[in-house]
Amino acid sequence: MSEEKTSNINDSAEEVKEETSSSQTETASEEADAHWYVVGTQSGYEKSVKNSIMNTVKNNKRLENKIFDVFIPTIEQQVQKDGVYKTVIKKKAPGYVYVNMVYDQYVWYIVRNTPGVKGFISMDPKKPIPLTDEEVIREGMNVKNYDMGVEEGDLIKIIGGPWSDDEVRKVESVNAENKTVKVKIDIFGRATDVEVEVFNIKKM
Repeated sequence: MSEEKTSNINDSAEEVKEETSSSQTETASEEADAHWYVVGTQSGYEKSVKNSIMNTVKNNKRLENKIFDVFIPTIEQQVQKDGVYKTVIKKKAPGYVYVNMVYDQYVWYIVRNTPGVKGFISMDPKKPIPLTDEEVIREGMNVKNYDMGVEEGDLIKIIGGPWSDDEVRKVESVNAENKTVKVKIDIFGRATDVEVEVFNIKKM
């Protein structure tokens, strides 16, 4: 093979490599800009809306770096039937789904016009406000690159939840996956480890 042909092949390979790298960087950048939005649906259409949106993304290249997930919040409940208790999964917020997406007018139009969708839940439904990280965590979704803001050994106060008081406590450990910290609480005169959600603490 001539040196000229070899050079051309290498140049083409480098171009493909650069394009792939650029595409991956763009995807990562787009996903970093994504936020969770609340979308209202017709009653009983939550799963249908989720499937429709994700199928649209699958078949539309313009959306693959714009819409990343649709989440239906659920909760486990104990119910009794014929004297037997069993665990059932129920919708936590019937009539709502959460969409992780990069907002623009095109994406808004696609989601808004999905069969079964009533609209975005916001003061301005044409320019919806995304959920805060704390709201996202409360609903059970994932927050990418979430900054816990505390480390093991830091002093904190618990400002919300069942353990809230004015005591200053030391963080024993941090669970980044669950977005919680472990601290010691005096329960019936004994120091007991408890986990506290990060949005219920304040660093001193």
